[in-house]
Formats: sequence, C-alpha cells, structure tokens
Amino acid sequence: MVSPGREVANIVDLSSVRVKLSIAEEEIGKVRLGQPATLRVDSRPGETIHGTVYTVGSKTETTTGHSYPVEVIVRGKEAAQLRSGMFARTDIHARSAKGAIAVAKESVVSSDSRPAVFVVENGIARLRPVTLGIRAGDRYQVLSGLQAGELVVSFGQKSLKDGSAVQYK
Repeated sequence: MVSPGREVANIVDLSSVRVKLSIAEEEIGKVRLGQPATLRVDSRPGETIHGTVYTVGSKTETTTGHSYPVEVIVRGKEAAQLRSGMFARTDIHARSAKGAIAVAKESVVSSDSRPAVFVVENGIARLRPVTLGIRAGDRYQVLSGLQAGELVVSFGQKSLKDGSAVQYK
C-alpha cells in the first residue's frame, strides 16, 4: 500500500544524458549551442566521452551573478558510459585555429601595453610586436608579427632589451 504523492520508482533514461555545469561570467560569451565538448569521469580513467552544448543559460544561477548554467548532452553509446549522479570534468571546445602559429604565454612581453615577443635574428634579440588571437591553456595564437619557424625567446626575456646578444643551444 502506497500513500498519495510518495515516490515509488525513479526511472532513468540513459540513451541521452545531460551534464549540468556552471560557466564563469568571463567565459560564457565563448559558449554557443552545438559546440563540441569532451568529458572525463573518474570511473573511466584515460577515456574521453564526447557531447555537445545543449543549453546555455541567459540568467545567472547565483546571487552574486558570476556563473551561468550550461548543459552538455551526450547521446548514443557514449551516454551508456555515464550514470546518473556522476561527476564529470568537461572541456568545451569554444574556438580553434588549425595550423596556427602559437607561442607560450611566458614568451609574451608587453611593450607600452602592446604584446610583443623577442625573436632571435643572427644571435641578436629583436623585440617584435605581435597581434594575439585565441588563448588555449598556456599558449597564444599569433595572428600577425611572427612567421612559422622563427626562434622565439621563452626564458629570460624579461631582462632582455631590443638588440641584446643571445646564445642558445
């Protein structure tokens, strides 16, 4: 005998799974519907699960207003790897640039608040202004100011001056 309103069963459909997450205010502008996402769960170390951005909240979910709700949906066979209540680490692939020139974040110095890098030309460090694009982890895409294959100083550049002699191995 069951009383009215009492839960008898909980039915879960794992043919598609929605993963709920919060995105910081400074990053939410990069997230769009349909973007690919990669998930990792502790129960399957070393494996990745693929999904897509399903919803992007337009209203903050906290009283301080610094994060927004986003749902990633995983469908098909990959959804079967997930269980209700699991914790997933999620990467949303907001932007990419295949074949782009990139430099380490540490290589970038500011010259009058304009980004620049030191390029080695015939044993001399030359400060060269660059235009930066996408930041991915510890690397920046270089849109202009640098050619593929040029040697960029990535250590000790904070104490360099344009025209300094450099040695490298």
